Amino acid sequence: MKNVVPFRSKGRIETEAAAWVVRIDGAELGNRDREQLNAWLAEDARHRAAFERLATVWGKLDCLELLAEIIPLPRKQSRLRVGDPEWFGWRRNAGLFALGCVFAVGLVFAGRQGLLSWVLPGGSVVESVYQTRTGEQSRILLGDGSKVMLNTRSEVRVRIDDRQRAVYLSTGEAFFEVAPNPRVPFVVYAGHGAVRAVGTGFNVRIMEQSVEVTVTEGSVSVSTRQAPRPDEVTVRAGGAARYARQVETPDYPSGEHIERRVAWTGGKWAFDGQTLEEVVKDIGRYTNQRLQIIDPRIEHIRIGGYFDVGEIEPFLEALDTGFGIKHRHIAEDLIVLSTYQPGADGEK
Repeated sequence: MKNVVPFRSKGRIETEAAAWVVRIDGAELGNRDREQLNAWLAEDARHRAAFERLATVWGKLDCLELLAEIIPLPRKQSRLRVGDPEWFGWRRNAGLFALGCVFAVGLVFAGRQGLLSWVLPGGSVVESVYQTRTGEQSRILLGDGSKVMLNTRSEVRVRIDDRQRAVYLSTGEAFFEVAPNPRVPFVVYAGHGAVRAVGTGFNVRIMEQSVEVTVTEGSVSVSTRQAPRPDEVTVRAGGAARYARQVETPDYPSGEHIERRVAWTGGKWAFDGQTLEEVVKDIGRYTNQRLQIIDPRIEHIRIGGYFDVGEIEPFLEALDTGFGIKHRHIAEDLIVLSTYQPGADGEK
């Protein structure tokens, strides 16, 4: 584990503003409620600012019309992609949709790093957000005893209670060790689908065009909500499956291949025949240094082996000695890769 993501909580003003937004969405405000809201807004300029920020996000969720009667609000472009597939279940249920709105609002104040626990008046935790930045990995113990390991540049949003165990992987990669509880399935939402488990170990990675699920223990159900019917398959230990809009037939490669896919949990980069182009793209997730291939002849060279996560120089030395690929530091954050050219720059 490279770093434990710190905890951050919101201030009183943001909490009260969120409570008002949720209250407005849940029921029609009476005259007394409107008077109380207007009084709260008039107490402090920060009250109105916080309320406007949350209401703007609410507008992105198609709820702004519910607030327009209370206070005129500017329409601003939100960075939140609440229409993304991991939110597909919430729009079908008013109660869950309201919870999703609360969660999205909380995410605004979380920023790009740290852990946020959204606490409503009364002290009940609704959502938690865990994030890792470039090069960070983090282990998380959830309230039900399940464990999550986040890889670099990843984010999960967690909702655990006696009725549901829901995790929303919005970006990156995570490995899950699920505490058994047959009464409450453990569900990971990612991309256009969901992975359901009771007690098992599995890895979920969001790729550019699909989501990859790798199972190391037990079995999981992988499904997508694709018209005209849901698409669902079972993946057993030692298997892997990908999905975009639909789930592909599970693949059961060698045990070593599966181990390589989850080697990052042990602090290793593991490659088993990926092209140099693919390897460079994968390593780019872990570092702010850019590796750039400037010689197209080496793009499709197949790379294999284990390397320590985040250790760029040993990897570059291995390319040099094993594949005849040289590297050159062009700038502090740029390294170019090419084949040796005898006589160039004094090399022989």
